[in-house]
Amino acid sequence: MCEYRRCTKPTVHGSKGCEQHILKLKNTVGRKFDPRPVQEVFKSAAQEKWTCPPAYNVVLQLKQKISAGEQPGSRLVFLDNEFSIASGELWETSIIEVVSGDVLINTTIKHDQKLNHNGIDFLSRMSYAQAKHIYSSSRSGIERMNVHLVAARLKEVGICRETIILVWHTNTADLKILRNFLDSSGYSDIMPPDENCIPLINIIRSGLARVRKNLFPMRLEHLFPVMYPGHEYVGLNHAALIDCKQTRLVCEGFEQLCKPVEEREGKWRPENIAKPSQRSVLDWAKKADDVQNGMFSLLFESVLADRLNRELEA
Repeated sequence: MCEYRRCTKPTVHGSKGCEQHILKLKNTVGRKFDPRPVQEVFKSAAQEKWTCPPAYNVVLQLKQKISAGEQPGSRLVFLDNEFSIASGELWETSIIEVVSGDVLINTTIKHDQKLNHNGIDFLSRMSYAQAKHIYSSSRSGIERMNVHLVAARLKEVGICRETIILVWHTNTADLKILRNFLDSSGYSDIMPPDENCIPLINIIRSGLARVRKNLFPMRLEHLFPVMYPGHEYVGLNHAALIDCKQTRLVCEGFEQLCKPVEEREGKWRPENIAKPSQRSVLDWAKKADDVQNGMFSLLFESVLADRLNRELEA
């Protein structure tokens, strides 16, 4: 809860204040994350077989059918969006297949009108900075599509009303945002309903104890380095494609941890759970721009997505 006087609103992620009081408590924003207690809890949890929640059985069953050639790979996918922290406008989307990891779409969104930064003043300013990174001409390997091209690509790769969508979230906001973007231009026959969306955070968290008095931190930039220390994707969060790829690897690790210890792949056995590698100054310099450009999403996207999800439901 917000630490400003008697406020009981939820905090903006990474701070001690809610949206209304964050400026009054701005000296607490961006507290340094200490990975050591998180690593210890994870290593302890890896000693035992995790329980796979029933909600994830749908994923496992469909993966088997896809691997056997009974269903196309596009029936089970990961989705991640980047959107304005002020207005909720979709700016970037990525979808990859769960089984193969093939990239089905990875694009920034070309809007006919100017980008929408409308919101409270503080978030509007942050939205401008966020857009500067997302739409930077220096980014490579990502397309730029308008709504018509996005719709055509999704149909081409096989996304349909029966597709199961996995999102790294506690709710279905990512699916709602993409579906509403398409619906606004008449493409209401592509994206599946909310019932086909599986938020993964609480499923993965079910095998993890609290860290001291707090819930185990489930932000990808915290969890992924614990599960995959030294991996090339570490520190590159808040680009939709990277977040999808990290989510896929986290799910692969989760599935291994749900097996008896003796049946796991070698690297997921307790004695082989890797320790974090030492990061050099060169590593830090190489990724500094990516981490800095992503910090706005780091601070705000979780709470704002929850708020947007409630507004969409209303």
